[in-house]
Order: sequence, then structure tokens, then C-alpha cells
Amino acid sequence: MIVRCFDASFAPCACNPDLRAYLLTDDRALEEHSEPLAAGEDYLVAALAFGPFVPWFSVVDRFGGLRYPILAPGPLFSIRDSRFSRLWERGTAGDRLGGEHTFLAPGIWARDPLFDGRMFEGEAEPLQLMEQWTRTMMLEWPLPWITERAVLVGEENWVTDEDWAEQWEADPRDAMTIHPKTGKLLHNPLFPQDKAGKPR
Repeated sequence: MIVRCFDASFAPCACNPDLRAYLLTDDRALEEHSEPLAAGEDYLVAALAFGPFVPWFSVVDRFGGLRYPILAPGPLFSIRDSRFSRLWERGTAGDRLGGEHTFLAPGIWARDPLFDGRMFEGEAEPLQLMEQWTRTMMLEWPLPWITERAVLVGEENWVTDEDWAEQWEADPRDAMTIHPKTGKLLHNPLFPQDKAGKPR
């Protein structure tokens, strides 16, 4: 799933009275609360919780260097690509009021209610797992912040870079492919798209 942030402050949440009450833990206005997000930028969704009161997205930080995902309420985003990750499993997440909500996340994260806290505390194992999952999930969607494309080489699943300096076999199920020497992500020409360039 890919989302676009249109406001890093909690101002868009003000019209939902239940969410407003949940978010306001002190006397400051919602506009004074913000997430470390960049308005107008797209983000990879690492996990999705269906509550409290709205969907909550755990998005991968592209700019600030955070190793753990940023958890933010749905009203801060518009959805660019709604397809769920192949890695996601169903679990349950709790909120600070004791409520429980359906949660979609990779593997152990979906099954371990303490996994979020372990990442936030900087534990090595959960952060390493998060990095692995992120690398895998970044292949699943055509990432809008990347412009470079691999080039199809003849038939079958072989692609090359724009300079034809390196050839490799790409997986047609993935929207992106990784250059084997540079590690750069490139759009995969084998991934099925419609005439407008959108994934099918």
C-alpha cells in the first residue's frame, strides 16, 4: 500500500470528535501536534490498523532516518495504491484506552503486541526484521518517488539498466527490481500495467 501525506499536523482529525478526544492528551490544539512526515510526499505502508476510530498507517520514514515506522491516523493521508502487502498477516493491536483492533503487518509483528515498542526502544532484532520487510515490500508496488526504469532485454525475464552495463533476471510479479551491482531500485518493465502506466 502506498499513501500520500497531505498534512503532517493533526488538523485534519479535528472533524472526528472521537478521534479528536483520543488524540488530545493535553490542552494544545490539534494543529500544534504533528508527525515527522513531509506533506505532499508518498510513503510505503508497513502495517495497517483498523482503529481506534479511523485506520492508522505505519509508514516507512523516507526522509528523517527513523528505523521504525511512523504511526499516524488515516486522515493525514490519501491512498495512492490500496493493494495489501503479500507479507501482511492478520493480528490484533491494542490502543492506549485498552481497545483492540484488527491489525495487518508482516509476520511476527502481527502476532507480537510488544513488537512496536521493541522497535521504538531500538532493539536490534525487530529493527533488522523491519529493514528486511521494507526491502521486500518496496518491490511490491511501483514506487512513485523513483523515476528510473529497467529495460527489457529480448524475451523471458531479463532486464538491463539504461546504460546496458549490467543484465539480470527480474521477477515479473514485482513492480520494482534491484540492480545487482548498485542496489538501486528500478521500475520493472515485466510488471503488468495498463496503458496509463498503472499496475493491473
